[in-house]
Amino acid sequence: MINLEIETFRNNKLGYRICFHFRRNPFFQNKVIVKELHVGLGGSPVSFSNPIVWHHGQSLTRNGEPRRNSRGVYESFFHWFDDHSSPGMDEIAQILKDDLYKDPLRYYLTPLWEPRENGSISKPPQNSNGDECVIISDSDDDDQELVSQDRHQEQNDEENKDKRRVTGSGDSDQDGVESSTEERQEEEVDIEEIDEVCHSASSE
Repeated sequence: MINLEIETFRNNKLGYRICFHFRRNPFFQNKVIVKELHVGLGGSPVSFSNPIVWHHGQSLTRNGEPRRNSRGVYESFFHWFDDHSSPGMDEIAQILKDDLYKDPLRYYLTPLWEPRENGSISKPPQNSNGDECVIISDSDDDDQELVSQDRHQEQNDEENKDKRRVTGSGDSDQDGVESSTEERQEEEVDIEEIDEVCHSASSE
């Protein structure tokens, strides 16, 4: 499918037409499959759709009658086009017209298990790990934010290294000053001892 269009009738506010546009494919010949729902002359809702021209051996609705499984789900989505039993309660048509068609990006931007605007919570199937949900984000902004964080971390690391270097050099300088002071004191003591020895020798 390449496009979805929904047309609302001007002369019938309750009527609309859902058009599915397809590329050439190996399953059917139709380029457009249409299902139309509106209020009939008697005031009751009615629906109809154009027939699907299947390629030989590719029909997904071989038995003709719309079939549902035990959970009430169509065995094939294409059965929906042939189901005109309750046009006034066609949930798929209502979802397509009032929800998906008006705001399709919400199904891509919002994970399936997050609360929606109406307060309901849609959870992923039990056998699903949530990988079916596709989330679109502004990758450029995300990349810039990550780069900024990396640069900030690198700057912090460099500052910490500089601090350690300054602290280490300060300690070594202080040790050098203390050692030179001790050496001077030892030299002064030696000179004093020599002077005393010389003075005592001269007096004798």
